[in-house]
Amino acid sequence: MEKVKRYAFKTLVIVVFVTLQLFILKPAVAVSDCNIVCEGSFVIDDIETAADLEALSGCTSVIGDLSIEYSPLTSLEGLECLAHVGGRLDIKLNESLTSLIGLESVEYVDGGLGISVNRSLTSLAGLNNLESVGGRLDIEHNDSLTSLAGLNNLESVGGNLVIWYNRKLCTSLAEALRDRLLGSGGTGRSIKVSINKPGC
Repeated sequence: MEKVKRYAFKTLVIVVFVTLQLFILKPAVAVSDCNIVCEGSFVIDDIETAADLEALSGCTSVIGDLSIEYSPLTSLEGLECLAHVGGRLDIKLNESLTSLIGLESVEYVDGGLGISVNRSLTSLAGLNNLESVGGRLDIEHNDSLTSLAGLNNLESVGGNLVIWYNRKLCTSLAEALRDRLLGSGGTGRSIKVSINKPGC
């Protein structure tokens, strides 16, 4: 009986030790995974979507363009490492996309940023750390979009600013973003804010 007790105690100690090690190491492993500069342009679409996400899972920077289009995704979880896109970032024609969660690390897009024809997307939350878009910022035809809150930290847009055909987005919210960027000298070219939800 004493032998059984000693064995049970040893087993318990090993289980606790391994559990603690996993708990301690898990964050370090996650951080160390974000260490890749990915050369070239990438597309995440409806063909081998999981493999597309996996190819980008450790990328802190994409040197070329990144297009997320026609995908079955509901969020962009799996892209948490991404902080910089060297080309253009397009998020378009994703029927099931309800959230941009997964893009929280993105700070700079050197090219343009297009977010269009994502019929289920209600807000831009997930882009909360985005500071700069080097080219055109284009928010077109997102039928369910009601908020631009994810762009609260955006400081500059190097190209045109276009916010239109978002029929549930209050015009006042689009105008507030426009005015904030103008006030900080943060727009480079023409501005088009139209055909959003009037009267609010």
